[in-house]
Amino acid sequence: MRFLPIFLDLSRRHVVLVGASPALDNKVRLVLAAAARVRWYAAAVDKKYVDEMHDVEITARLPVETDLDGAAAVILAAGDPLDRTVSSWARARALPVNVVDRPELSTFIMPAIVDRGDVVVAVGTSGSAPVLARRIRERIEALLPARVGELAALLGEVKQLDGQADDDGRLQRIETCLQNVIADIDQF
Repeated sequence: MRFLPIFLDLSRRHVVLVGASPALDNKVRLVLAAAARVRWYAAAVDKKYVDEMHDVEITARLPVETDLDGAAAVILAAGDPLDRTVSSWARARALPVNVVDRPELSTFIMPAIVDRGDVVVAVGTSGSAPVLARRIRERIEALLPARVGELAALLGEVKQLDGQADDDGRLQRIETCLQNVIADIDQF
């Protein structure tokens, strides 16, 4: 295993994107879904992004090294030599960097993701076979109940209530019910 699968909290943190290509379309949507603030550097950005993505700060120029100040991560799809240069800046600052379809320039990869709210499944192939990862993701999506994320959120609420006064046994009954649902999920 070359890449350790981790989940990074990007909420209210800056992610720097560099380039303007279809390869960045999904990446920008993913980081926005993670509540990140996006700083996007590109010589030209499709007008749809300006109109649709109000939480994206778009700068119509190439980045300079100090543009990485305060970033939580960097995602690149500008092509060489810019990808190689900005990747080296990020690495020198110990910032996680992903160069789309270039694992040799990356310190992290973006897996194929199944997003069910509080339940997220990531499928990776160390960047070597993204089509295979997408196919596996599709199979998992077909198997995983759509509302499993709601179940996880409810279990989280029960966990927070644990230890509070429960004279009528309500929490115990809810937890037992939820455990039964989890057992049902285990059988699929």
